[in-house]
Amino acid sequence: MAAGVMLEYSVEARRIDVHGSVATTKQAEITLDTNVKGRPDAFNPAETACHHPSTAQKSWHG
Repeated sequence: MAAGVMLEYSVEARRIDVHGSVATTKQAEITLDTNVKGRPDAFNPAETACHHPSTAQKSWHG
């Protein structure tokens, strides 16, 4: 990819219940962990940032 090229993404997140949310883009969908007790079946962006800060920064900030 050329340096300085900015990509745009459209991602929508919606709450499904008190334990989680779903993020979608195009036809892709991922369950998000928004339960304070945690969910082993869902992605938690905060845990990713804590364990892999350099990877999370690239993933979430371009």
